[in-house]
This record gives sequence, structure tokens and C-alpha cells, in this order.
Amino acid sequence: MTEKQYLDNLRDSLFEMQNKKGWTNTELAIQCDMSSRSMCHILYREKEDIRFSTVVKISERLNIPLAVLIGADEELEIGQYKKIVTSVFRELKPYVAERTVRA
Repeated sequence: MTEKQYLDNLRDSLFEMQNKKGWTNTELAIQCDMSSRSMCHILYREKEDIRFSTVVKISERLNIPLAVLIGADEELEIGQYKKIVTSVFRELKPYVAERTVRA
């Protein structure tokens, strides 16, 4: 699966959750602790480069496993796992450095 397909799956999952709960875009954004504008950028493909930390936050706030949210729950190739893990470490690196300095 390509990154674009993962983003499309994310959007589909968000629309599905919206329909299931009867939420407006604003209500969905509130549930995800995001601005309505940011949520609309994701939903309507106005933003193709979504930060991994944003996707994780959406997953946590909606209580949907990340793999399910992006449609990767059935199958991920080894190279794609590596790419995702690399993205996670890249996003977490500043937080790890910050905790090390504080400790």
C-alpha cells in the first residue's frame, strides 16, 4: 500500500466514525482535540502531508488502533513496517531528547 492509500484509508475511517456517531466536522475535530480547520484539511484532501503525531493523536482520541485507522490491520509488508517505525522514531526524537535533558 502507498502512503496515499493510507491517507485515503484514514479519511474513510474518519468519515465512517462521523457517520456512525452522527458528528459534524467540528464535533469530530473536538473529539480528536484538533481545530475544525485542521480536521477539514485532512478530510477534504487539502493536506497531503499529515504528521505522524497527528495520526497517532486521532487514533488515541477515537480509541481506534492505528493500524485499523489507516487500513493496515490486514497486511503490511516488511518494508512498510520499517518505514512506519522510522517515521515514529523521527517524530519521537525531539521528545526523547527533551526528557533526557530534564532527567
